[in-house]
Amino acid sequence: MADSSKREPTADRAKRGSGHWLPRLGTFWAALAITAGVTLITNAFVEAVYWIEGLERHQPWSIDLMPVYMPFLIGTPIIYLLVRSIRRSSGAERDRLASETRFRDLIEGSLQGVCVHRNLIPVFSNDAFAKLFGFDDARDIHSLPSLLVLFAPEERAIVAQNAARRLKGDDMPGVFERRALRKDGTTIWVQTMVRRVLWAGEPALQLTVIDITQRKTIDQMKNDFISTVSHELRTPLTSIAGSLGLIAAGMAGGVSPEAMRLIDIASNNSDRLVRLINDILDIEKIESGRMDIEFFPIQVWSLLEMAAEANRGFAERYGIAIDIVTAPAEARVIGGIDQLMQVFANLLSNAIKHSPMRGHIQLGAERRNDTIRFFVTDHGRGIPEDFRHRIFTKFTRALDDNAQRAAGTGLGLAICKALVEKHSGTIGFTSTVGEGSTFYFDLPEHRVPEAREPLESSRPRH
Repeated sequence: MADSSKREPTADRAKRGSGHWLPRLGTFWAALAITAGVTLITNAFVEAVYWIEGLERHQPWSIDLMPVYMPFLIGTPIIYLLVRSIRRSSGAERDRLASETRFRDLIEGSLQGVCVHRNLIPVFSNDAFAKLFGFDDARDIHSLPSLLVLFAPEERAIVAQNAARRLKGDDMPGVFERRALRKDGTTIWVQTMVRRVLWAGEPALQLTVIDITQRKTIDQMKNDFISTVSHELRTPLTSIAGSLGLIAAGMAGGVSPEAMRLIDIASNNSDRLVRLINDILDIEKIESGRMDIEFFPIQVWSLLEMAAEANRGFAERYGIAIDIVTAPAEARVIGGIDQLMQVFANLLSNAIKHSPMRGHIQLGAERRNDTIRFFVTDHGRGIPEDFRHRIFTKFTRALDDNAQRAAGTGLGLAICKALVEKHSGTIGFTSTVGEGSTFYFDLPEHRVPEAREPLESSRPRH
């Protein structure tokens, strides 16, 4: 194959690099030998000129020997520096060629698809990469005008943008999941890993690709199953929870204290199941793109006041106060009010659950360049180090002494992350064990452009 046939010449070139005879001599002796050769040629030329012209030399012996010793005095240091430079450059070239040869040998035997490209034009690929996309061998990949043709049309703009940024050296994530196209036009899911490398002495990108179509199919089947079961369970569970609530409120007549205790337990657990099902349905709807969000400008201060008021009742049950500490005046963001209130509800609920009794929670917002950062700060135990890397994954809960308050579905932060990303934002946290945590999310600030002329609809009609 094409790449296999290129390996031997590359290895040979690495062995027969420029100046391959120089390492056999020391740098000084090589310079001296070159100088001696130049001196012999020079003297032979001078003697030939004198002989042809029939000239006789009458200068002193010291001057007569100048053509012999002057090249040694002047030329040897210059030749020495030149030889040393040649040795270093040839050594670097040999090392580079040897490194590329080792890379080719390793990659050719890999089961993962690997392609090295510069500006999305392939310069090297292995057969596994070609076969993953339905081609016969790597030569077919090298004939492509651009690697963008291997990705779904809706992915190409972001792939090109990320490749250009990474080639420039920007710090950005290197692992993505993309929809790709095989040679026959069928769509597959691939996980791509990108890193910046040097190829032929110039920056390039190494693209490693894994086919995850089967995993995506299984995940979709699982999500569909969970969604179907949740839909079937929500209606009867809501009815059961409502009926138990009515009985607990005395709407069905008096019951004994023992029966009331059992009813309270059943009511609390049914409410918990309803919340779990609602959370499952919410995150499934978000991830599938079926959640309709009505975006419109929202004043930051008003959003914070609504969030604090909506969650104050739950906080007061545990003697915890919610304080709005700061917010930029007149700042606005574009978002869905219900979805942003759900984000605040989950963040404040977690802060309340993990705060000490009679504590304080700080709620606020601040301007950061072109974004507004919202934050919720508690003074609880903080987040353990071994838990932080999976805090936004589904069905994940940290252990806490306040077991009753900390009970939850483990979906709250995953829902927050999905909703914030739907608003073109990012979410994160900082935490110090024993001192507390701050969860924050950044949304683009909405700036109203200055009106230069009246709107068409506001002009008087004649």
